[in-house]
Amino acid sequence: MKKILLTLEAIKLTNDRLAITPDFHLLKSVKAQLNYILESFKQNTKPTDAEKDRITLGILAVRDFEVSDSEYADILEKVSYLYKHPEVDEI
Repeated sequence: MKKILLTLEAIKLTNDRLAITPDFHLLKSVKAQLNYILESFKQNTKPTDAEKDRITLGILAVRDFEVSDSEYADILEKVSYLYKHPEVDEI
């Protein structure tokens, strides 16, 4: 459940940023990945290695947001970690 709540918070923060810059392709990608992860968490499915490889939230967080928006980068990194480590329920 904590994974879901954290992911919902990340989606809210993404939507807030998209409201300011609706054409920012990177944020659209982040939102799509968060929605995919959310569905996975809701269904309690364990991602395959290929599915884990497709999720780039952690990389995007560090490369594109860590300096300019550390709060947002932090939550994206946490969601990414939780998705890629299904044995962990919270950070």
